Amino acid sequence: MQNKLEIKALNSDYQRLINKWIKYQNQYNEVVNIISMKQDLEKSTEALEIKEEMIYSRILEIEETLPKREVKNAKKGFVKFFGYEV
Repeated sequence: MQNKLEIKALNSDYQRLINKWIKYQNQYNEVVNIISMKQDLEKSTEALEIKEEMIYSRILEIEETLPKREVKNAKKGFVKFFGYEV
């Protein structure tokens, strides 16, 4: 359970505005945090895409080195074991 932030206004006439200010500060901080997480995720996604390309390039290099029948047999075994084609 979160503790509720309470700030007592110096002048009680402004207490309602102070409470609204706290509410909007919290909403603003939540939005900023969401944007930050989204940006971090986009950076992670970019790094993963680069890694994906590098790994796939290695796969293609190996496939080019192997005889076609070995590649075909390996792919067939992969499908049999994992249940999906590559």
